[in-house]
Amino acid sequence: METGEKRHTVSEVEEQSNNGEEAPAPAAEAVALADFWPHSPSTPCSEALKSKFAKFLKIKKEGKSFNEDLRRRKGYRNPDYFQLAVVYGSIDQIGSCFDPQLFDPHGYDKSDYVDALDKETLPLSSSARYD
Repeated sequence: METGEKRHTVSEVEEQSNNGEEAPAPAAEAVALADFWPHSPSTPCSEALKSKFAKFLKIKKEGKSFNEDLRRRKGYRNPDYFQLAVVYGSIDQIGSCFDPQLFDPHGYDKSDYVDALDKETLPLSSSARYD
């Protein structure tokens, strides 16, 4: 991008195109992110969900924190807890919410990961110790 060139958001581009003006080409990032963000829901929020949010906000206003309560629990301090949670929840530890076209953490070559780099540097570091 040239210095001083104005970046336009998707909404600005749409607004200008609706006014009949010639719309400048939007930045590639803005277009990609516009497709990434979910659209607003077309149906109103259910009463059950509204009550859950109201309950959560009430607890938060009282100064209670779900995260702090969780951290105080004995099971949370167990080092095996996280591995069990990952397995139980089928959590992809290096996953991403981005579209794979924007960012794919699984798209890297195996030699780029720390395990492979450690294996490559281990012979170098062990031979250097004996020289």
